[in-house]
Amino acid sequence: MKNEVFRKERFVEILAEYERLDGIYDRINEAASGLEFFEFFDSEFAEMVLEILEEVFGDTNFWIGYFIFELDFGKRWTEDSIEDDGKVVILQTAEDLYDLLVGNPKYLE
Repeated sequence: MKNEVFRKERFVEILAEYERLDGIYDRINEAASGLEFFEFFDSEFAEMVLEILEEVFGDTNFWIGYFIFELDFGKRWTEDSIEDDGKVVILQTAEDLYDLLVGNPKYLE
């Protein structure tokens, strides 16, 4: 990580808020579907938040985006999701993601 801006607890809070807002925006957009002028969730804002986190953590491998979009904040993680040198990488929680980003990944034994 380039600096110590985010402690693990703060990182987890930020991702939890991102997930909460993402769910709210999804429900609003779904309720307003069919109204062509209405798009409540600004994808540029979400992209900006993601880019800031990637920059702060030096995430050139796009782990944060993978965790958010592909793993749905870890809910879709399985033991088959990620391997590194034949070992399964646990990426179920924001805490796991933080550990991976700061160079201390957890593996299944």
